[in-house]
Amino acid sequence: SETRLLISVFAIWRSGHSKEALTSIQKYHQNILNAIVKQDKDLAMRELSEHIQESQRERVNEYDQWRRETSMRQSMPAFFDHPAITTHR
Repeated sequence: SETRLLISVFAIWRSGHSKEALTSIQKYHQNILNAIVKQDKDLAMRELSEHIQESQRERVNEYDQWRRETSMRQSMPAFFDHPAITTHR
């Protein structure tokens, strides 16, 4: 179901954010706050919507990558059981 998929997407371990990503996140938050201070409801809603959509895209991309890696590990375990590969994770 769609609910289970969303739970799966948001339940996976997150690798964290790079400096660039944190800067972008801060910009989104600042733009939202600026719109609120100006009492511009439409702008605040647009900024918030854009931020949520970007976050969702990031999480779905991370989930897709996790699913591909999981599938590869299950279908080709010999490649992933090698000490040189598993110690880098």
